[in-house]
Amino acid sequence: MSLSLLIHSYYPSLTKSEQKVADVLNEMSQEEIIHISLSALASRCHVGEATVLRFCNKIGCDKFPSLKLLLAKEIEEVQASQPGNVIDQLSKETQEVVNNTAKLLQLEQLQKAVDLIDEADHIYFFGVGASGLTALEAQGNFLRIGKNSSAITDSHFQAMQASTTTSRDLIIAFSLTGNTKDIFDSLSIAKENKCKAIAITNYIESPIAKIADVVLLTAAKEHIFKGGSLAGTFSQLFVVDALKQEYYHRHEKQVRYLRENTAKAIISKSL
Repeated sequence: MSLSLLIHSYYPSLTKSEQKVADVLNEMSQEEIIHISLSALASRCHVGEATVLRFCNKIGCDKFPSLKLLLAKEIEEVQASQPGNVIDQLSKETQEVVNNTAKLLQLEQLQKAVDLIDEADHIYFFGVGASGLTALEAQGNFLRIGKNSSAITDSHFQAMQASTTTSRDLIIAFSLTGNTKDIFDSLSIAKENKCKAIAITNYIESPIAKIADVVLLTAAKEHIFKGGSLAGTFSQLFVVDALKQEYYHRHEKQVRYLRENTAKAIISKSL
């Protein structure tokens, strides 16, 4: 049974507070429900978190993540039933993600982010899982243009590095959901040291976005069962490239010289 039908069947038996939760969920898109946190949903419904949990129990879900999994299965079944060429579907999805990310990316926020990059003595790129791959790619991009950069993809090392940062450092954190606990914990440690932070995420109201100095939005909505999609990585890399290009325009002469030097160093590695 679909989530909407399940909610409808239990609706008369819900308390008024629980019906508020049901009404809000019915108004939200499936993607919004999957990615919203318990606290954010409770706030949107103007009820306590305990009410949301009671609502979940009423409709047969022992906790909020169980409700998300139920909905994720429903989405996956619908997608699996849709005909189409896999290559065409992937191409369309990737193009949509890049186009939507471009629409979300605000020039003013991008320029503020580059201001922080300009001021930083060292940039640390934080990411775990698939976002860790983006962090590694970002490190390479910024080393080429003369910024001291390190990609850290292990959560323990992120926490250790965060504890030694200063106000002259900058952390650029990648998290599509914006609620990756390891990244949030490390950013919280770094903020205590007055370290600046840029969050590259899908959600402006996510925990990581709320503690960052600048937020750059991506548009990849990852499915619970299909994490690590190329579309998500493309959206992050698009933002990284935008940062790099904006930095290049500010320091064109210097960056061109550094690019030539790095190109010479790399070309000698070819057979």
